Amino acid sequence: DAGTRCAGLRFTGVDWSGQQLSGCDLSFANLEGTNLEDTKLRGAVLIETNLSRCDLSRADLWGATLTGANLKDALLNDVVAEEITAPDCDMDRISIERGRLRGACLKNARLRSADLAEVDMSGVDLSGADLSSLPGQDQKTYLGKAILRGANLTGVCLDGANMTLADLSSANLTGAKMQDVRLWGAVLEEATLTDADMRRCELGKSLGTEVTNFKRANLTGADLRAAKNAGADFEGATMTGCKREL
Repeated sequence: DAGTRCAGLRFTGVDWSGQQLSGCDLSFANLEGTNLEDTKLRGAVLIETNLSRCDLSRADLWGATLTGANLKDALLNDVVAEEITAPDCDMDRISIERGRLRGACLKNARLRSADLAEVDMSGVDLSGADLSSLPGQDQKTYLGKAILRGANLTGVCLDGANMTLADLSSANLTGAKMQDVRLWGAVLEEATLTDADMRRCELGKSLGTEVTNFKRANLTGADLRAAKNAGADFEGATMTGCKREL
């Protein structure tokens, strides 16, 4: 029930699928491997909760607090996690396909080698987050068709990520680390990429995608050296001090 406190308890491997846990305080609890499919967790408090390897598919986490939570290898496909507060979360290898994270706070979170296909992260705050690909693993961070319109990605690390057809229009990528990122057909219209490191990025169209769209983007001081350009549209973009060999 709402307001129930289970802080610090251990419930590993149990089946809580479909349960009503909205407003519950599960801070510091160990829920590793728990089945939380279709569970209602709206407004729940999950500070530093261990949710590694949990199945949260189709769960409702709207407005929940997950500061410092461990979500390594968790499954959150089709999750509703809008307006969550989850800075400093560990989400390495998480899967959030088709999830809704609009307006979420994920400052300094780790989402390395995460699968974020078709996730809606409009307006999300990912400043200082690490979305790079883990070394020594075949799985790359995947953001194909992800929606990141207006997102705060200041200083984010996206090295090696696949962002084919992602929508980053009006996003703030100031100082972002984007080496070796695949941006086939991505939309970066009116995005801010000041001082972004985009060396060896793959730009343009492939497999039927559109060209990479940088229309009216701010690329002041960005580094595009050695970028693989198979077609990019820089119409109206600000390129002052931009380093490139296109």
